[in-house]
Amino acid sequence: MFEVAYRLFEMAALVLCVHNLSGKKVKADIYNTGFIALQLTFMQMIQYEIASKQMYFAIYLNFFVYVYVKFNDTIKKTTLKWLLSTALLVLYK
Repeated sequence: MFEVAYRLFEMAALVLCVHNLSGKKVKADIYNTGFIALQLTFMQMIQYEIASKQMYFAIYLNFFVYVYVKFNDTIKKTTLKWLLSTALLVLYK
C-alpha cells in the first residue's frame, strides 16, 4: 500500500518538475492522468514479476514520449527536459 503511494508521489513529482522546467502550470488533463496511470501500471507489473525487470526502459521511454507529446517541443528540447527532470529526481532521492 505504501509502495503504491510512494510511486504515485514520485510520478507526481516528475510531472511537477517537467512542468516547472517548461514554465507551465500543472492541470489535471488526460496526458498527466494517463502518464501517471501507465507508469504506475508498469511499476506494479515489474513489482509483481508479471513483467521482467528489463522492462524499466519502458518507463523511461514512456516519460520521454509524455514530455514530447505534452509540450510539442523539438526532440532536442524534449531530451533536455527529460534529462534534467530525471537528474533532479535522482538527486532528490
